[in-house]
Amino acid sequence: MYIVPVNVLGVFAAAVVIQAIGVLWYSPILFGRQWVRFTHKERVLPEEFKKRVGAAFFLTCAGSLITAYFLALLIANLVVVSASQAVQVALFLWAGFVAPTLFAFHIFSISPRHWKVFLIQAGNTLASLVAASFILWIFGAG
Repeated sequence: MYIVPVNVLGVFAAAVVIQAIGVLWYSPILFGRQWVRFTHKERVLPEEFKKRVGAAFFLTCAGSLITAYFLALLIANLVVVSASQAVQVALFLWAGFVAPTLFAFHIFSISPRHWKVFLIQAGNTLASLVAASFILWIFGAG
């Protein structure tokens, strides 16, 4: 398979959008309070959280860049020519790979998790993939 070059600026823009959606999604404005309650994160002491937040943020930024890059590769190689096709790619990836994987993790998790945790996490990923696909289409992924 020939790998089409991707628009680097588009990849960075998509990664920023993924991060922004995550920050908003897990903030008190949207689902942050519910996620904390259902995952029992309120048991984590603020000092422990402060020690890990820098590394966690760096790793999620790296993950967002990786996601945006491979999404750009896929969109470019599929020759996506419309916004609706870009969104369709995101929906197919989410329904075929992300949602089933998150669901399996959820049902086999060692610590019991509320089903709303799955919905919050899956919804965040769906929104991120759709938005990133749209951004990459705007920038011309390839």
